Amino acid sequence: MFLDDVKHDDQDLETWQQYYQKTLARSHHPRTEKAASQVVASTNLAIDCGCGTGADIAFLASMGYQVIGFDSHDKAVDICQKRFEYEPSVMVHELSFEDFSYPMASLIIANSSLFLQSRVSFI
Repeated sequence: MFLDDVKHDDQDLETWQQYYQKTLARSHHPRTEKAASQVVASTNLAIDCGCGTGADIAFLASMGYQVIGFDSHDKAVDICQKRFEYEPSVMVHELSFEDFSYPMASLIIANSSLFLQSRVSFI
């Protein structure tokens, strides 16, 4: 599995490995499925803000979306880049909410990531 390829600077490698393994085993969020089912736009681009290890990216790509995911955590981005390296409809970037340049998209999701942002980011 590609988890072994991820470089870690953290002292507790085992804890990170367990965390990543759990998140990789998770399915997409039900809100993502509900939101995708309601899209009527002609653009087939989805953005996953704070994509983590990519459960929602995988679901959206399987639904035919071009997906751009971003996360500010380099470890999550490393995993996603490896996970989707052969998926031409997926791009993943290491960026924050503030630094990402949002293109026109038919769907933007931020499951479980907005509460991690500083309030100042939204003022």
